[in-house]
Amino acid sequence: MQYQDLLVDIDNSVARLMLNRPKQLNAMSARMLTEPIRAAGDIAASQARAVVLSMRPSCGRSRRRVLDPGDRPRNLTRLGGIDRLVREVGAARTREFVMTGRPFSADEPLLSGIVNQVVPSNQVAAAATELAESVACKSQFVVRATKAHVAEILAGDHSRDDALTAAESVADAESAHLRDEYLARVSRK
Repeated sequence: MQYQDLLVDIDNSVARLMLNRPKQLNAMSARMLTEPIRAAGDIAASQARAVVLSMRPSCGRSRRRVLDPGDRPRNLTRLGGIDRLVREVGAARTREFVMTGRPFSADEPLLSGIVNQVVPSNQVAAAATELAESVACKSQFVVRATKAHVAEILAGDHSRDDALTAAESVADAESAHLRDEYLARVSRK
């Protein structure tokens, strides 16, 4: 499928989606929000088990803003952007980011928990692909269960029993196969 604001590459177990509006500094648009949803269908029909989402570099700027001061927060509310920021960094940081639109360094999102690592720009694709491949080779049951558990906790549901999930993973054929491969590797060391 062709996209206007998105580049899609599906290679074996990893799909790569790149936001592609560098002249607009990769600013979100209605199309930019709907094309990844359409691409998800292509990815679901493929063998991909992990997705790398990136953006084409825009004008070589080294500082980014969460929002431009002229952006309208009511649009973000409708899209869930502020909800996500509140969950990820808390209410105080969200108010600061959204109301001031101030620039920040690459380390601040890392320290705030918005991103899980910061790498030099020429290593971003390799680092993201390495992380995606690391997830893609894990048991689908364990990856799905972990994602669901984290989502439940973020929603305030703490009722999941970790021991029950671990027991279910023992019964999962793929999990058992990967566990046996791992144990064989470590016993050879």
